[in-house]
Amino acid sequence: MANPSSIDATGAVGPTIRRIVSGDVPHDPAENVSYVVVNSRDKRVVATFLLPGRTNIPKFSITVTVPSATETYEAGRLDDHGKFIPANFTISETSPQGARHGA
Repeated sequence: MANPSSIDATGAVGPTIRRIVSGDVPHDPAENVSYVVVNSRDKRVVATFLLPGRTNIPKFSITVTVPSATETYEAGRLDDHGKFIPANFTISETSPQGARHGA
């Protein structure tokens, strides 16, 4: 039986791939602002996260789950027409959940 932590939202079994999104928190008049993580190749949304808009928090770091370890990703917002607008955030790699390193 598969480890429950290795089953994604679609029911597929495999490692959970995580990325860390980080950067400066952009000021926005909204209380909370929705951001998306997209596949760099086709701009398909693969994850979402919220950041506070009106805040004195200068930096953030959040972990998101993505579908592939081999694809590259960008983070930003979608405009009113669904067009992706990139933000100046950094996306870095993390280890798959449950992966063991070393001997």
